Amino acid sequence: MSLIHKFVEDLAKARKTPKEIKTIVDTAFEVNSISQSQIYRISALVKAGKDSSDKRSTNGWRKVRTYDFIEAVRVYVEADRRVTMEELAIKFETSINTIFHVLHHDLGLSIKSARWIPKMLTEDHKMKKVRCAQAFLKLNFELGLGFWTRLIITMAPEGLQPAPEVQASRIKEETDGSQLLRQLRRDLLALSPDEDLHHRGCAQGCYEH
Repeated sequence: MSLIHKFVEDLAKARKTPKEIKTIVDTAFEVNSISQSQIYRISALVKAGKDSSDKRSTNGWRKVRTYDFIEAVRVYVEADRRVTMEELAIKFETSINTIFHVLHHDLGLSIKSARWIPKMLTEDHKMKKVRCAQAFLKLNFELGLGFWTRLIITMAPEGLQPAPEVQASRIKEETDGSQLLRQLRRDLLALSPDEDLHHRGCAQGCYEH
């Protein structure tokens, strides 16, 4: 029986509710060091006067998800939030399914994509994204691809005549769009290809596949 299991059992014997036990355990140990469902199971067995130790069959295999194992996974993940379940399975010589249960049920963690969480990216990843964007914009203007023109200016479908007020609005949008395009060209041409944009705050959302 693990230390945390014995601690929960003693609290249950002291007639603490599962919610109270969860709060005490999270304070005494680590947050989510044991799941709420495990606390409910232990409390129910103690209340019924039964042995609360885990009696589930292991089919000859040792019980993997021990407290020490869960703690080791937690420490490893805290050190590198970008680690994958496959890498964890290899590291701890266990199955991906076991790692999944440890992360989600025992530790209460969820998988996030670093693509949508810039703070999880390394500085190297951020700067690679900035350099990639710089190279694309430089190539766009050098070859006259008109990327920004097609992006900003919307054209009426062929064969359709928009209403006068819509046409006037589009003329204004095209004028504003052309002015914006000229300004972007001036700004981008003023930048050297190797200029570091990190201090301009442009590296916040970069990501490289």
